[in-house]
Amino acid sequence: MSLKLLVNNPAVYEALQEYVDEQIKKEHQILEFQTDPIIIYKAQGALATLRKLKKLRETANSGK
Repeated sequence: MSLKLLVNNPAVYEALQEYVDEQIKKEHQILEFQTDPIIIYKAQGALATLRKLKKLRETANSGK
């Protein structure tokens, strides 16, 4: 229930989305220039998590 307060507040949710977008850009930059497989896997995991955060509103409001 407390997540709904966050995701349904337009100003707060927009700021969160902007932060997530910036983090996604940083992880993409890491992927572009890395050759170490471990760092690549970590960046891929971070991107997967960040993409889930992009869908936080839908998840919280669906009740799942």
